[in-house]
Amino acid sequence: MSTRSNITIRPARLSDLIHLTRLDLAANSNHPLIALSFPYPFLATKLFLERLQYCFARPERYHFLIATLTSSTPLSELDSVVGFGAEKNDSGCGEGEVVGFLMWNEGEAKDEGWDWETRLPKGTDAKLWKHYTKVMGDDPLRIPDSVISRLPSTTERDRFVNHGTEMEVLAVAPVYQRRGIGTLLLHTFIHEVERLGKQETINLRASKNARPLYEKFGWRVANEYRMNLRDWGRHSMYVDYGMVRHGSKSLGEEARL
Repeated sequence: MSTRSNITIRPARLSDLIHLTRLDLAANSNHPLIALSFPYPFLATKLFLERLQYCFARPERYHFLIATLTSSTPLSELDSVVGFGAEKNDSGCGEGEVVGFLMWNEGEAKDEGWDWETRLPKGTDAKLWKHYTKVMGDDPLRIPDSVISRLPSTTERDRFVNHGTEMEVLAVAPVYQRRGIGTLLLHTFIHEVERLGKQETINLRASKNARPLYEKFGWRVANEYRMNLRDWGRHSMYVDYGMVRHGSKSLGEEARL
C-alpha cells in the first residue's frame, strides 16, 4: 500500500510531543548518543522530550511539521527498536497517527538557552557526550564555526552561516520508512521556508544513510565528521555530515513525489 495518498502534513500540538520523542528515538536508534549513552530507555525519553518541550515553547524560533497517516496499522515496530511502547495519537485509533516529523530553527544566533551536557539525566554516559561534541562540534545538532572558517572564499563563508535556517530533525517511524514520507516532509519544509523568505541558506547534520536523500534536494556536503567509538564497543567508524543548501533550487525530477 502506498501511504502518500493517506498522509496529512500539519503543525505540531503539545499533545504530540511524547509521540515525537519516541518516534525520533526509534528512527535514530543507531546514533551513538542514543544507542550507547543511556543505561535505561526512559532516560533518553526524558532528555529528548525536554528538548522538544523547550523548542515547542518558542514558536518564534522553532517550527514543526507533523506527518500523520489515516490508517489502522499500529506502529508496533517502535516497541522492538528501542523498547518504548508505541502509542496512538490523541485523535484515536485509525485517524491521524503520527508517522514522521520535521523540526527546524530560524534563530538569528546560537540558542544559548539550551545546553545538552548540563541537562543530561543522572546515569547518562557524560564521557561519550563530551567525546562526541569534541569531535563533531560544540552542539550535536550544529555545524561548527571551524568548518565555516575553512571555506575557500569570503562569499562562501558569508553564505554558509550558523545563524540562518537550520533543520534539526527529520524522523520517520521505521515501519514507514522508504515510502515517500520523508520526501513529502522535505518538500513541504522547503516550500514553507521559501514562503517565509528564509531561503538563503539551510544547514543540517546528516547520517550516512540520509545523505543521498538530502543531496536530491540540493544540499551538498560541507564537512565530514568521523568518530572512533572503540571505547564503547563499536569497531566501525561513526560518520556524520554537515550539509548546506543555498537559495531557491529546482527540486529536480528525482526528488518529486
